[in-house]
Amino acid sequence: NSIGSKMQLSEYFPKNALIHFVGVGGIGMSGIAIILHNLGYKITGSDATENGITQRLKLMNILISIGHSSHLVSNATVIVISSAIKCDNPEIIEGRKKSIPIIHRADMLAELMKYNLSLVVAGSHGKTTTTALCATLYETAGQDPTVINGGIIPAFHGNSKLGDGKWIIVESDESDGSFLKLPVTIGVITNIDAEHLQYYCSFENLILAFQQFLQNIPFYGLSIVYNENEAIRKIISVVHDRRIVTYGLTNDADISAQNIRLGPFGALFNVVFNAHSVFIKNSFLKITEGDEYTWQDVKLPIYGQHNVLNSLVVVAVALEMGFEEEIVRKSLEGFQGVERRLTKVDTVHGITILDDYAHHPVEILASLAAVQSMLSSLLHSGNGEEGRIIAIFQPHRYSRLASLFHDFCNCFHVADFVLISPVYSAGELSDEYNGMNSSLLINGILASLNHMKSNQILKLFNHPSEIAPLIYDYALPGDIIIFMGAGSITLWAYSLAKELNELYSK
Repeated sequence: NSIGSKMQLSEYFPKNALIHFVGVGGIGMSGIAIILHNLGYKITGSDATENGITQRLKLMNILISIGHSSHLVSNATVIVISSAIKCDNPEIIEGRKKSIPIIHRADMLAELMKYNLSLVVAGSHGKTTTTALCATLYETAGQDPTVINGGIIPAFHGNSKLGDGKWIIVESDESDGSFLKLPVTIGVITNIDAEHLQYYCSFENLILAFQQFLQNIPFYGLSIVYNENEAIRKIISVVHDRRIVTYGLTNDADISAQNIRLGPFGALFNVVFNAHSVFIKNSFLKITEGDEYTWQDVKLPIYGQHNVLNSLVVVAVALEMGFEEEIVRKSLEGFQGVERRLTKVDTVHGITILDDYAHHPVEILASLAAVQSMLSSLLHSGNGEEGRIIAIFQPHRYSRLASLFHDFCNCFHVADFVLISPVYSAGELSDEYNGMNSSLLINGILASLNHMKSNQILKLFNHPSEIAPLIYDYALPGDIIIFMGAGSITLWAYSLAKELNELYSK
């Protein structure tokens, strides 16, 4: 896209400004940097290590430096950072010395959003896919939105897109409370779970932050929330002065999914509208109270019941925006998914390899349930014996493993073979969390045997080179291997296909 977009920063901010991003290789930082680059601003960035994102930014002729150095900010007008950047970073020290404004990425994102209408997706899980689903809806409806997402959207060839329309669709980040800085027209809360407690200190504080997010939405805006989450129910029971629409799997939601049929094709389900709902009655559907109104057999070509729930957000947005049923069906049927969300990497010797971002127990349960439904549907369609689930997991952060240890010990029970790597530390130290490590997780899973398959195999491995031989010895045609984690594990998923092919060709 070109500089002709309706998206803009304040006219007071000069077009010849140089905006420097510290930690530009992060998915959230890079999305903002790309939008600003496409708007015509001079962008530079740095990161400690090279990755696929930094390589892509270089291909866009954005000056990227690997490693941090004070000279990189010498000409900067403003420095943008994330919460991951420490105050002893040489670029931060130099910026302070030169009195260059240093702002959080959420402040820059808020500047981009404040002259536009915005749809912001918040929640502990499902944000990236839900944001991508909403972006696809607006695109299908001809709205040409600007999009900043926390994952790669294949249809947009990246995690961001500069549109010419008046809407910006954004995945927010609640990890550091910065999502409360964003101006919101339509706000979504997919769910709330005990995450990021090292920042919030308690689950109650996390819930209060989401309550504030909802209350920040103006009276003319809309909140779309999942009503089967206990924390969300608590919030909507005390917020009475905002427009709220609920979605879920039960009749008490304003919009619900029913008669869900899951299979290797994705999902088929009915969307049922609650005729008692004020939101539904005021929508273009023109439902008479007491009538049941249903969209039959809505198709979604991605796996899992959790994604059916995510797609209900699209239905709610469509009703608010006045997009017809045909637009909704077309956008859902044409949805190409998001990278690292049950993404098929390859099939080798009849063994399917998937790559997934699940790194929280709730996400692991949802992803494994989706794989289980895929295997069951293949069995029912007459494809011989039911395949097995091979789960390969890289724990992400000692703090998360420590705070959710019991849940991690009880979320792998549907897998037949579980391989667990050392923890991806993300800069944390095991000693800071009572020596927490992957061996303790293995022992914890073994201790919860009553929740597991009796024939489940558990194994700790130390290096990714150990994966292919283990899989070669164990896996059979029809099995599904799912790599899960938020660290470097995605590289292992793509390496495995090559390594297995070599082993099978011997």
